[in-house]
Amino acid sequence: TILPPVSFSLLLQVMSVPSLHHAIYSSDVKHNNNPKYLLTCDASKQDCIWTYPIHNDAGRASKDTPYRNHLPAQSQPSCFSKILQTMLGLGSRIRRVAIHPNGKYCYLLYELHNVIQVYPISPDGKIDSNSLLQIVPTIDDKGSSWGLYCNAAAELMATSEGVWVSNRGMNIMGRKAENSVRFFAYEQDGAQLILQDILVTAGPVRHFLLNEDEGKLWTGTNAAQPGSIELFMKNQTNYQKVGEATIGVDILGMAKY
Repeated sequence: TILPPVSFSLLLQVMSVPSLHHAIYSSDVKHNNNPKYLLTCDASKQDCIWTYPIHNDAGRASKDTPYRNHLPAQSQPSCFSKILQTMLGLGSRIRRVAIHPNGKYCYLLYELHNVIQVYPISPDGKIDSNSLLQIVPTIDDKGSSWGLYCNAAAELMATSEGVWVSNRGMNIMGRKAENSVRFFAYEQDGAQLILQDILVTAGPVRHFLLNEDEGKLWTGTNAAQPGSIELFMKNQTNYQKVGEATIGVDILGMAKY
């Protein structure tokens, strides 16, 4: 099958429409199965989180008009990401949102800026863009090595111990992009994050699975080599890689996004 050519103008139109990337209930759903609101991430150039109130025990979002939280990134993207944003008319791409178990703070993951922004969140799920508490880089973009590369943060999870984020990197020339899962511990009851651990992976990590009780973390990676599932296990201080299983072949010979 030969696909029809896609015009650049059509691509720009597609990139500009709302793009739902994630949805999450308020953190109290874990305790009493009665969430107060639903948050959704719009990864389009609107740069917003939508808050849907919930007024019933079934967990269904209200038909009321949702509240729009406009939350653009407060940091500068890398040079390559900035070129992509300019050419394609992209925004900051809020890919994920997570909520602290205490329900007081939320964490927004900006895919192309590779940062987490920390905000207080109200009991009804509203986020004030003027109340930014912290900007946390998800990768180390400082170093002496050179290269043409890009990074795109992918997955975000807030647990009782801290916040986990996965990073996808693609090296075009040189080697500087980061493929990893990073762990940030809470400070000040969740108002601040501090880097605690970096798990270097075999390739870009789009998704991961964490069993905090058993101290196990699985990552799904793919690169120029065959894709794989990696297992990390927690020892007394941090997580160490203990196994890897090949799951397929990337016939294109490049990182998938």
